[in-house]
Amino acid sequence: MSRNVYMEINHTLHLLNRAALGADYNTLKKCSALSREALVDKLFNDSKQFAPLKIKVNGLPDKKDFKNLSKQEKKELKKKLKDKVRELNTDWLQKLISGEEALRERMTFFWHNHFACRDDNPITLLELNNLHRQYAFAPFKQLLMAVSKSPSMLLFLNNQQNKKEYPNENFARELMELFTIGRGNYTEQDIKEAARSFTGWAFNRETYEFEFRANVHDTGTKKFMGQSGDFDGEEIIDIVLSKKETAIFLCTKIYKHFVTDKSDAKIIAELADFYFANNYDTEKLMRKIFLSDWFYASANIGSLIKSPVELIVSLSKTLKANYQKPEVLLYIQRALGQVLFYPPNVAGWPGGTNWIDSSSFIFRLRLPSLLANGGVIDLEMKDDMPEEFMKIMEMKMEKQREKVNSKMGCNVNWQQIENVFTGKSIAEIASSLLSHKLRDEKIKLIDDNQLRDRIMKILSIPEYQMC
Repeated sequence: MSRNVYMEINHTLHLLNRAALGADYNTLKKCSALSREALVDKLFNDSKQFAPLKIKVNGLPDKKDFKNLSKQEKKELKKKLKDKVRELNTDWLQKLISGEEALRERMTFFWHNHFACRDDNPITLLELNNLHRQYAFAPFKQLLMAVSKSPSMLLFLNNQQNKKEYPNENFARELMELFTIGRGNYTEQDIKEAARSFTGWAFNRETYEFEFRANVHDTGTKKFMGQSGDFDGEEIIDIVLSKKETAIFLCTKIYKHFVTDKSDAKIIAELADFYFANNYDTEKLMRKIFLSDWFYASANIGSLIKSPVELIVSLSKTLKANYQKPEVLLYIQRALGQVLFYPPNVAGWPGGTNWIDSSSFIFRLRLPSLLANGGVIDLEMKDDMPEEFMKIMEMKMEKQREKVNSKMGCNVNWQQIENVFTGKSIAEIASSLLSHKLRDEKIKLIDDNQLRDRIMKILSIPEYQMC
């Protein structure tokens, strides 16, 4: 493990892509002057403070009153709740784009998918998101316990209905299959016994606080993973975390998300031993990953396909985009197939090549132009075209820009971008935007006298889709 070494610019960009969802040129330049250890320290220090995400929920009708509302009132309430969830979505996405507490937000994004949850109540959904944020670097047990007791998760996986007379297995199953130890490391009987242990876990619908309802808890003896006892939910979690297989499962998922989707059994075993020995201290684990030489191996750089959210955030940082109409961010997420707070199921988004199909790939390549040019891809007009014809074409294109701009509402700060890149070669510009060095033949294709066109061509090539 090399620590006090200075990195090549592509190594710095690689770390910022994986740990901060990208960076603008000025941030990249400042970070390039730091050693590996100093930059990793900076990322953690900049995210040391926990700043919860907030939305205004005052005056919002509560879902607990839903059954007493008229049909029209129910319809209006559903719309208000839906609008607030959308607001929560765009507020968080713009926080990701801002780069504030970048590493904490990056980890929040990871846990958001690990503990995938669907909920149409913005109050409980916000609370869960802030739990991911608050415990982003904490020992995993703290995060797992907080999430397991959150109203969103209790409702989503039906533990609110888990009672000794009618045990519900949903949460117990997903706890082991998706959140901790993984398939093959537990039995169906373990699920049944764990479900009995989690009976009585609920929350107060008035205050949204966790409640343990002893009157519906199964106090009988349970046999779980080779142990017997009158276990409650917390003891089940302790037993699962006592198994090395849980550390292996979690480190495999973290490695595939932050390093490469091609597993390396030796490295994952090393990480799992470290994570387990350090009581699942997530900050220590992430520091170890970011400081390791293998993290910067050429095979790992540019090896992952950017998820839609990663693409939107990194592109917005590069273009210094300002969204006058945040709802356009929802449109882009839907078009690309990943909408924050709307995972496809409890397993979350699968990632990898699942992000790419014929339609989404074309939209991905066109997205830089849609944002920067008002939704219009400029036509090449030859110098030998009649002057009158060129004027007509320019007028039509301008009208189209205005029309699309009214929908997109995205402003790009070209002045700042040009101040940064003026006088730099295509290779220099590409090195600050792409993980891999461009081949000479690709540079020739990008060659253009206009700086904006050079930048847009680099952002619109398949290589920019990788990080």
